[in-house]
Amino acid sequence: MEGVAKLHAHEPRYVHRDIKPENIFIGAEEKLILGDFGLIFFENAQHTRISETYQNVGSRDWMPGWAIGMRIDEVRPTFDVFSLGKVIWSMTSGRRVLRLWYFKDDEFNVEKIFQDSPGMNFANQLFNKRIVEREKNCLPDAGALLQEVDRTIGLIECGAEPIGLMVKRRCKVCGTGEYNLVADDDLLKIRRFGFNSVGNRTMKIFTCSNCGNVQLFSYDKETPPPAWHKPKSEMQA
Repeated sequence: MEGVAKLHAHEPRYVHRDIKPENIFIGAEEKLILGDFGLIFFENAQHTRISETYQNVGSRDWMPGWAIGMRIDEVRPTFDVFSLGKVIWSMTSGRRVLRLWYFKDDEFNVEKIFQDSPGMNFANQLFNKRIVEREKNCLPDAGALLQEVDRTIGLIECGAEPIGLMVKRRCKVCGTGEYNLVADDDLLKIRRFGFNSVGNRTMKIFTCSNCGNVQLFSYDKETPPPAWHKPKSEMQA
């Protein structure tokens, strides 16, 4: 990714257009090296190009769907970001091919493949802005992708847990049960646990289904923290 980020950062911008496992090699000190630049695109003053205007390039299983039929001079670094997202998915899942952008389907979903690994939720968050159907939803270049990858690795290495009402979390005490939401901005239920909300403060209380361990989150209900923001789909309903 660092190599692709450098390609995207320079003027003119270079777009590799054929990023896939077969074009990634292991070099000295086991560093990964991107090769095969036969399809690279760039726009310079001389309008040098090695591909036809409407030539579809790249490998079918690794190129974005939006690039089909696109003019060669309309190709942007997002093309490589999509392909890199698929390569990261393949390295994470251990599987060879992901159909189109269907990483959330059960057969390709790393959260389903590795159900005991909470870090897979962060991986899916990473894919969510890379392996996309429409270019407008994709990160702009490999530099932005590299920042997100570094952030995701940091979250996983520090043992962070994904937070959300729909996220299943294993108990950190017994390691067997799952946390279930038992009180959500409900004063009566909150008081049953011996707590009391003051002013605009509210709470979410989770208990383990196996050992009863309690996790409590307290915040101002007028300005909930990002982890508890409602999805846009719910806000528009």
